[in-house]
Amino acid sequence: MGAFYGIIGGLVSKRCPTRDAVWNFSPLTWINVYRFLKTRVVTIRPSWQVTLIVACIATEGVTIWVGRRVVEERWLFSLNPESTLVLIVLFMSTIACLGIPLKIWNITRIEMLLEKQEALVSRAHFDALRSQINPHFLFNTLNSIAATVRTDPVKARQIILKLSNILRRLLHTGDDLVPLRDELAFIDAYPWI
Repeated sequence: MGAFYGIIGGLVSKRCPTRDAVWNFSPLTWINVYRFLKTRVVTIRPSWQVTLIVACIATEGVTIWVGRRVVEERWLFSLNPESTLVLIVLFMSTIACLGIPLKIWNITRIEMLLEKQEALVSRAHFDALRSQINPHFLFNTLNSIAATVRTDPVKARQIILKLSNILRRLLHTGDDLVPLRDELAFIDAYPWI
């Protein structure tokens, strides 16, 4: 029966439109039915969640059917519900047994995605700050060069060389972590030091 469930799960996963759509499956059956009806009213497209519900009900139904057929041999344990209410509860619990772990794993997946997003946001803030500082630094350095050109051309030339080294390093660096010797060489390149 485990192999049968695996085959059914593989066939159902082919029906899923995207990788992230599996995380929208709810252990509460009526939510899946509501989503199915909502998508049917808005657009005409198949709902993989209903396919998953049908697969859960079908696999549990096959288990009950096979259990009734081989009850004398005791090869397979399955509930043999006599009441329709027990049968409905059995089917709903099968759906919940699939949906609850999916929801738990989805929470973990969302937390990891949020951590990645937070890292990207902090990186974007850092890059935005860096792009704001660089033009001011460049304009100040160019003004220093303009003021120094007439009085001390040799010093102006040194400032230009240091500025070109700084700009070259800024263009080639993408890492926020830099070895100390590189950072000290970078500080030495500043024109006003």
